Amino acid sequence: MIACIIAALTVGFLSGFVVRKAVIRKLKRSVLELETEMVENHADILKLTEQIARMENEGAKVDVPVITIGSPKIHGGKTGGSKSS
Repeated sequence: MIACIIAALTVGFLSGFVVRKAVIRKLKRSVLELETEMVENHADILKLTEQIARMENEGAKVDVPVITIGSPKIHGGKTGGSKSS
């Protein structure tokens, strides 16, 4: 009777250990894939930043619209909001 209980506990422990190890392996693989993707994305960002810097150094203008925030003057010195004649 005691041998059956010990055997059941041993089998339960080993099966739990195997399942947990498989889950950990899967999670590690997932983390590795995400880290690889992040490194590739950072490399792309660095390449684009280098390309922009090179274009600015060569004198080429990068057409990016710039909107000024915090400037009350809009449309020839008049502030928006009220109409005055």
